[in-house]
Amino acid sequence: MATKTGKTERRSALLRRLWAVAFVAMGGLMAFGLLRYPFAPIRARDGVFVDKLGGKHSQSEYRAFKTWETILFATAGLTIGSAVAAAAAKRFGTR
Repeated sequence: MATKTGKTERRSALLRRLWAVAFVAMGGLMAFGLLRYPFAPIRARDGVFVDKLGGKHSQSEYRAFKTWETILFATAGLTIGSAVAAAAAKRFGTR
């Protein structure tokens, strides 16, 4: 049977790996967004979808932007949450 310290170390290592994967995914999503939506955000204004420079977009482009935005924020939450969990496991795990 593994010791409590061994379990804590494995859990901490797993959380650090999760953080690293989430961090890389978030970076990739941000880079994708900067390339795909350089003039974001796209907003609905008077029945027309426009970016911050006034460029017009279709409804499908708007939906794609909102999907990307939602995934980006969810990934940011996962990244922050896994970093906090890894730090907590490292700090409080051996007590």
